[in-house]
Amino acid sequence: MTELQDDIATAQFDAALEAHESLIADFYTPSCVICKKIEPMLGALEKSLQGRLHAVKIDAEANPELAAKYQVRGVPTLILFRGGRLVDRKSGFMTATMLRQWVEPHVGG
Repeated sequence: MTELQDDIATAQFDAALEAHESLIADFYTPSCVICKKIEPMLGALEKSLQGRLHAVKIDAEANPELAAKYQVRGVPTLILFRGGRLVDRKSGFMTATMLRQWVEPHVGG
């Protein structure tokens, strides 16, 4: 299993958006079972795309201002950014195949 980097907060998130052409933000809560299942799949996808996608996880409870900014209403919520702009979002469980099929058209897979 491939883990995502440690949680990031608002200031770190803004820096990550500027530093990476394609970024996926995984909004979660520590008690979310589905979130724990998605994390290793997202980490594996990030690794397989070899630098074309950067993934970060954000605790929605610990970062309510960031969750509110991106209108996170439930977890898991995955938000895909390209060139610093929000391009798509998904909420709820996805299989590894569904995740790949959703992300690849946006990052050139």
